[in-house]
Amino acid sequence: MTKRHPEFFFTDTLVAIQIEDTLFNVHKYHLNESEVFLDMFKMPKAGGNNPEEGSSPEHPIRIEGVSASDFAALLTVLYARQFSNNQLAPEASLIIPAFRLANMWNFSVLRAYLLPLAEKNLGDVDKIALAGEFGIKNWLAPAHIHLVQREEPLTTAEAIKLPIDSVLLISRMRERYQAGNSKQDSMFQSMRWVWDCWYRGSEMPLEKCVGSNGVTIYR
Repeated sequence: MTKRHPEFFFTDTLVAIQIEDTLFNVHKYHLNESEVFLDMFKMPKAGGNNPEEGSSPEHPIRIEGVSASDFAALLTVLYARQFSNNQLAPEASLIIPAFRLANMWNFSVLRAYLLPLAEKNLGDVDKIALAGEFGIKNWLAPAHIHLVQREEPLTTAEAIKLPIDSVLLISRMRERYQAGNSKQDSMFQSMRWVWDCWYRGSEMPLEKCVGSNGVTIYR
């Protein structure tokens, strides 16, 4: 009587995916780590004799709005996690693309693994630029503060990356910070000033707002 090997009898299917002009054939169990893909696979199958989407390279699941290179980075990290006994950090060039899709498609375990690596590899400008996309508001205050307090002003290339609100805020706060007024300096003792006086305050149709320490910031 035959038996199944406990480690090397694979029952999982492959899923064909097309992104841009590139085809991927991926183990389904990796995609099942994503809430988005898991929900997709639970959807009722179309009736009739039509082949199921993803069942073969001739009938792939087509995904729009992401790049093939980002998806390749995600898969590289997923497969490396499976086959590596000593889990090394992914190459720096893979971390942000993989984190972007892990965040978009709710790969919760992978996202939690990549988050501290993303924080380590991103500069302050990129943290501000990507905080909205990734839904990580706690990057905003420290990154703004570092850019206000550093000696060098924003470069043109950095300003292009940032929302105009952030550019204006950093410029105005640098003027106040460099003026050396003690009341203004006290603002930088709190990591909440950006949230209190800009991001939360920006929801109000006001020309100025007051931070938690009582300092008025004009916008």
